[in-house]
Amino acid sequence: MISPIDSGRHVYSNWAPVLEQKGASLPANNAYLRPENRDCQKVVTRDSCQRTLDILSRTAMFGIHTKMDMAFYEEMAKTIKKCVEAIALAA
Repeated sequence: MISPIDSGRHVYSNWAPVLEQKGASLPANNAYLRPENRDCQKVVTRDSCQRTLDILSRTAMFGIHTKMDMAFYEEMAKTIKKCVEAIALAA
């Protein structure tokens, strides 16, 4: 189990194209440079969305695979429930 913020996936602060406003290798295809997008362009920095990053840092991510059987996922769900209950008791 890892946090999505540490996965390198699907988090804007890990995406160079978003941070560098390079949506395509050819300038003509780069949405950040297109005049018709001028009014909706925003500069995004690594700390632009602090609340999002805070939530992602406290979020668990579990991998799944189509070859796993239902018993595996039921056991995973039980384990997650136990962890949540333990955290709730400790709080």
